[in-house]
Amino acid sequence: MKKIVNYKYITIILILVACLFSFVFEVTFGNYHYYHNEFKGEKKISNIDNQVIDDNLIMLIKTDKKYVQELSFKVNIANLNNVDYELYYKDENDNFIKLSDNTLYTKYDGIVAMPIHKETNEIKLLFKDCNSLKLDNVLVTNNFQINYLRIFIVSVIIYLILDLIKIILSNKKPKLYLYYLKITVLIGISFALLTPLFYSYDENQHLIRSYNNSYGNFILQNSDIQKWPTKLGNLISDRFNFIIPSTYTTYKNSMSYLTDLGKSEESSFKISSTAGPYLFVAYLASGLGMFLGRLFNLSFPIIFYLGRIFNVILYALIVSLAIKLCKKTSKLIFAFGLIPPVIFQSGSYSADVFTNAFCLLSFGLTFHYIESNKKIGVKELLVLLLVYSFTYLSKIAYFPITLLIWLIPKEKFKVNSLWSKILVSLSGIILFGFGTIYASKFGIVQYSLPGVDVKLQMLNIIKNPFKYLYVIINTFQTMLIPLISASLGQLAYCGNLGDIEIILIIIGLIIVTLSTDLKLKNKDKFIILIYVICSIGASLSALYLSFNPVGALTVDGFQGRYLFPVLMAIFMLFNSSKCQLKVQKENVMEIIISIFLLVNIHAIIMILNNFYV
Repeated sequence: MKKIVNYKYITIILILVACLFSFVFEVTFGNYHYYHNEFKGEKKISNIDNQVIDDNLIMLIKTDKKYVQELSFKVNIANLNNVDYELYYKDENDNFIKLSDNTLYTKYDGIVAMPIHKETNEIKLLFKDCNSLKLDNVLVTNNFQINYLRIFIVSVIIYLILDLIKIILSNKKPKLYLYYLKITVLIGISFALLTPLFYSYDENQHLIRSYNNSYGNFILQNSDIQKWPTKLGNLISDRFNFIIPSTYTTYKNSMSYLTDLGKSEESSFKISSTAGPYLFVAYLASGLGMFLGRLFNLSFPIIFYLGRIFNVILYALIVSLAIKLCKKTSKLIFAFGLIPPVIFQSGSYSADVFTNAFCLLSFGLTFHYIESNKKIGVKELLVLLLVYSFTYLSKIAYFPITLLIWLIPKEKFKVNSLWSKILVSLSGIILFGFGTIYASKFGIVQYSLPGVDVKLQMLNIIKNPFKYLYVIINTFQTMLIPLISASLGQLAYCGNLGDIEIILIIIGLIIVTLSTDLKLKNKDKFIILIYVICSIGASLSALYLSFNPVGALTVDGFQGRYLFPVLMAIFMLFNSSKCQLKVQKENVMEIIISIFLLVNIHAIIMILNNFYV
């Protein structure tokens, strides 16, 4: 067996096996109901019973006791707003069972398909607060189809599992940073392809910044006018004019729809973005991806996915560099860099991608200098400052990361260590001030909120500092568990991982923390604690000033994803020489890899099943 797994062409063989298995799986199991039911193809429904009860429109669709893969139709869109609906099927006991509820985006001029996957003689659609709605070309279908997204995802999953088995059985263990790069790119691209349009946090706003970056417009002014395909610009400025896929059919329809929008006549107009206060550096990779897509005249869906994929590659490269730089914290960075919501974010246009990646690189570079025999001179200080500053130039609340320089012993410096540390720390404060001034040019509060007044809130904090301390404590007291759960398991609007998956992630992080070679002194833990407190405090304060009414008793708007830049630091506080797991390094990494591959694969399958099956 060891001869087989150490064969020099084993990687190519595993890729071919994964692709072949995926194709066979799609043709057979993926079309199981096509083969095992008498009804095949599609049937047009002409007789639909319409009823109006309590201002709700009910449509009863007869299917003649057929297995229905999906229900499809086209909506008459004249003078309609978006409509909430509920979907039911009738079971063998003539009871209507609810399948789903969602919103029908009636401005979407395309075929809508809803998943049924049941044998039934009647389907019920209930449209809420809607007296009239016309459906055209209503079909029930059970078609043979090749789901290319599923083929790709199953290929990735099978390859990752086979590769893990190879690692466990092989004498030669891969270099950790190269293995991280490979699996993160594969997982990240899977998330990038599967996440529906704008189903990451504020993605339409970040997309506007990336699109402008792709034209070289790095500082987005409120008055800036940019060339956009006219219909595409209307979509992005009002993202709810779009249907979210519920089946592979709707996905194909929506991609065709997006392609047509991207081909519409270009015109110059302004689309403002709430991401205006962020510096352009967070959008360099995604902007480059979009630029290359436009350069080769590709369709808009491909341009869109290229922007996401370039963010994945940037994130994977930076974190793998962090893993390569250090020895004692490499396993820590490896594990924290594989938390599902973080990789999920990397496959989007979010500015968090840049912040998260450089946060891990800041830790990696700091501990590289601690472990290295090379002395830190002016050049090394500048590199360190550059990495620190990149962490918070997109999210300025994390400027306290410059405090990490105080972890480096004074004997490691060529120049005066005290002044070096003071200057780097002060630069963080100066750049924080610069970032705040830059953001204020665009208006820190990008849209009007009732009761919110930044100046009055600031005066309120100054006059009542102890009351504000109570606000912070009260916020964490009421939100700590949900925040931790969200930071480890929330995939934006695509759904949340279950409790079991979150527990597995926590177990993995505890194992890697207690088995690391890193030994922190109490003074080091104190510095890390100050970094954690200051970063969270700055984030909470920014939100309290910008998005909460004057005198509010909790800080609303603080999300679990904001914890990630301090998450590894929090776990490092529990590092102790008195509490160590005595496990072989190889076994620890096999456990960690297995846990994080499992939870990421589960997350990928969850999104695939929610939108494309």
